[in-house]
Amino acid sequence: MSLGDITGPLLVGSWASSLLYAAELSQAIHYFHHYPKDDWRLKALVATGLTVDSVALINAYISVYSYTVVYVGDAAYFQNQNWTIPVYVFTTTVIAVLVQSFLVVRYWRFAHKHLITIFLVLLILVGCGASFACGSEVALHPSFKDRGKVKIPAILWLTTEATADVSISAALLCELLRIRDAMRRTRGTLNRLINTTVRTGLATATLAVAALLAFISLERRDKWQVALAYRSIAGLISLLPVCVGIAWCLGRMYMLSMFANLNIRTPSRSHSPSDTRVPSHLTMPTDVAFASRYGEPADLVLNGLSANSQQAMSLPSRSETRDTTTDSDTLHYKPVNMGVER
Repeated sequence: MSLGDITGPLLVGSWASSLLYAAELSQAIHYFHHYPKDDWRLKALVATGLTVDSVALINAYISVYSYTVVYVGDAAYFQNQNWTIPVYVFTTTVIAVLVQSFLVVRYWRFAHKHLITIFLVLLILVGCGASFACGSEVALHPSFKDRGKVKIPAILWLTTEATADVSISAALLCELLRIRDAMRRTRGTLNRLINTTVRTGLATATLAVAALLAFISLERRDKWQVALAYRSIAGLISLLPVCVGIAWCLGRMYMLSMFANLNIRTPSRSHSPSDTRVPSHLTMPTDVAFASRYGEPADLVLNGLSANSQQAMSLPSRSETRDTTTDSDTLHYKPVNMGVER
């Protein structure tokens, strides 16, 4: 087994994380520049996630530097997982909980379906607990000989992460599809929201599943033919970095999914309240974005949304429809007050 078998996946994982982080910074700059009037709690949530993710990326760099430069050639050092591995688990967990909670509360404020919301919250809690158990086991038992102790929490963590991501996206998707037929004039906007929901949910779930398969492959000598020297420590070391390298990108992908939902809106800087008058005869109960409408201060999604899927919608008459020519793509959405008045 060469040194590249050990450090290669970690190095490639750090490169991929760097590329995703560059995109994340670009989206963060766009968000803070174009939505200055968002509620301070929402901006604090974004800033917290960005800070934790920055720490996670620096931690990845330290891990790669330790394995490829500082301790290269030290056989004893490669028998254990260093402190950067549990740090990566903890930071990824914090980011996942922030973003998933953001989306779950968004769904609940929109749909007010308590049973589904409770199920989603339970998935988040189980994933959080399993990930902290996984990180704690690695910190307490860093030797590769003790890898079996982390097997159950690691599999449970990655499985629930993927399940939660898919379930949250599916719940939001069902609600958006349900109201799309009724909202003919804003169908184009809803289609964009649907596409964003599907893409972001599948992206994080795919990474979690890929990391899970890489981890499970350590236990499978006959399948996929990847667990070389299964019973040897060398065989474990050669494959575990693959799982870690893939999972290193999870935090960045979660943050990008949140920015995709935030930055889909029309920038508040480009619109003035005096430029548009909105009739009050149409209320659209769509949970589509998180920012202020027409420059008004936004209420964080965690604080409350005024509309739900049960809310009655008053459609304009044909004569009123002829008088309104506003294109759906120019509509502004209130982040937390999901009623979009036209």
